[in-house]
Amino acid sequence: MSRAARSASLKSLRASLVYSERSFYDAAINAVSVTIEDDSPDAATTDVENKQMICLAERFLKQTCPDLLRVLYDNSSCLYDKDSINDRLIKIGRNVKSTVDYFGENKETADTSLALLADECMVLAHILQPSDDEDENVQIADPNTAVTETLHKQVPKVRFGKTELQMPILTLGCMRFQQSWNRGGSDNVNSMDGVSKDCQSNLVQILKYAIRMGVTHIETAKAYGSSEMQLGDALSLLFSEGIVKRQDLIIQSKAGISSGTTPDELCAQVEHSLKTLRLDYLDLFSLHGLNTMDHYEWVFNHGDQGSLIDAVYKLKKAGKIRYIGFSTHAPVNVTRKLIETEKFDYVNLHYHWCGSYTCSGEGECGGNLENIKLCAEKDMGVFIISAFDKGGRLYAPSNLLRSLTLPDLEPINYGALWLWHHERYDASAPIHTIVCGAARPSDLDQPILAALTKDLPEVIERVENVTQRLQRAMDESFSSAWTKTWHMGLPNYQESKCATQLGNIVWLSNLIQAYGMVDFARERYSPLAANLKKYDRSKSKEENVVAMGPFWGWAPGIAADPDWDYSEDLANCPVENLDIVKEAIKVVYETCGTKTSGEKKAIPVEWETAFDLRPWVAFPERAPAPW
Repeated sequence: MSRAARSASLKSLRASLVYSERSFYDAAINAVSVTIEDDSPDAATTDVENKQMICLAERFLKQTCPDLLRVLYDNSSCLYDKDSINDRLIKIGRNVKSTVDYFGENKETADTSLALLADECMVLAHILQPSDDEDENVQIADPNTAVTETLHKQVPKVRFGKTELQMPILTLGCMRFQQSWNRGGSDNVNSMDGVSKDCQSNLVQILKYAIRMGVTHIETAKAYGSSEMQLGDALSLLFSEGIVKRQDLIIQSKAGISSGTTPDELCAQVEHSLKTLRLDYLDLFSLHGLNTMDHYEWVFNHGDQGSLIDAVYKLKKAGKIRYIGFSTHAPVNVTRKLIETEKFDYVNLHYHWCGSYTCSGEGECGGNLENIKLCAEKDMGVFIISAFDKGGRLYAPSNLLRSLTLPDLEPINYGALWLWHHERYDASAPIHTIVCGAARPSDLDQPILAALTKDLPEVIERVENVTQRLQRAMDESFSSAWTKTWHMGLPNYQESKCATQLGNIVWLSNLIQAYGMVDFARERYSPLAANLKKYDRSKSKEENVVAMGPFWGWAPGIAADPDWDYSEDLANCPVENLDIVKEAIKVVYETCGTKTSGEKKAIPVEWETAFDLRPWVAFPERAPAPW
């Protein structure tokens, strides 16, 4: 069937549902009403739940988007993947069930939200269906307006700063699909013999899907365990099969440094990565995790050992790397200092709709916005890391957050679209690409869908609608004055007497109370609480930070102890904000801290997780966490 024919059938389907007595809500209720029984004593709870979600999704799609079912089960497609069929159906089923369960009493909102899901399924059918025509764009008919809108055929590309590379606005991150993190113990994988067939097949399918849709920037790192090795094997296969040419990809890797790293050792790391990836050169190379002022010194002022930045430029001169950047979880001032050296072509950093992760609460803007602006001044490429994880765990949103983004957009789509349309809110701070760390092919569905639809007028309007609702929710939870000044005078670990991450903690309180983002807050708070337990007040702050070890730079700071006096830390906090700050510390401690019994505080239904878009545990996460 041609794309034009599919558009016509989709238009007819939407019209029949929208303009008849039968609604998307009715279709969902009909689907949810059917359950399956599994009396097998060996059946895991998750397996039974997944089977129910598959059944639910199939029933919903038969009534709302049969084209997607047809495409999913079309084994002639180059993207046919039996495991991905179930993954996609599980995600759709969880969406439908959550919508019915939470919005059931508001049929209009539920119906409009389910219509959005049906729209996404229609676009997904277009994405996954091989096309006979080679037009630049896909035509999608909108039955509500009788107007045909244009959808990008592939993920759009933009100029990546002074590199002049044409960078896809969506990047494939390679830290979720490898077999192992290789961080000690029996789980280390050092050869392809140790990689399971399922894991490598899954990785190849992810690459094929990404490349087909124009996601040609592939980002990995030496620190990602077996990722480089498996990626090298997969790329060799794709090159040999003619699926893609080396020159059509932008391949990036990263290498970390320590106080003992010498220039020769850094060069050897890069050479090892090239050998492992089976490549002659890297398009982009990043110094990985320049997170502290010590890291800055190691790069630029390494004494007798020699400057590490000179070693990187030596590699560039030798043709081993084309462009130089750095990745960071650093405080705002450290990132700014690195950018100001003008030694880098681009940067990987946190900046999201909800904050700037570890540096939230810092600087003039409460996070990395000032550094995004500085990158524009220096014509550097801006690569946003962890848009869907550290950007709010958008694959598992709270009921409240979802109620604020719907019926316009799902949270995960909004998180991407807000970044891609950032120039509409601040013309001085353009963003070029964001990463999706895909553990399975279906993890790319919604980011790709959002990228293809990003320039539709209706989508732009939806982004604005959600942005306004989120701002209104924050203002109503506190006050408009607070939302503009909450970060002022709040220290994070650098300025705090005992390395307390107070700016981060107040930021987490904002997200909990306005958007119900408890699981996200707990995940960020966990290392803060662990660091607090290890903090020895008989020692200096500097001694404590050193004792925390190298992971400190990735998740810095300690939690607030309710028994400590923070008056010195809060000396520069506006007087009118003090009471809210103190209440915020209490809210986060009570909500994110663990009781003596080991239990977490009970939370309202709206703060609970709506659904989780991860149908199964990613391969590298099946081993114990490396930290």
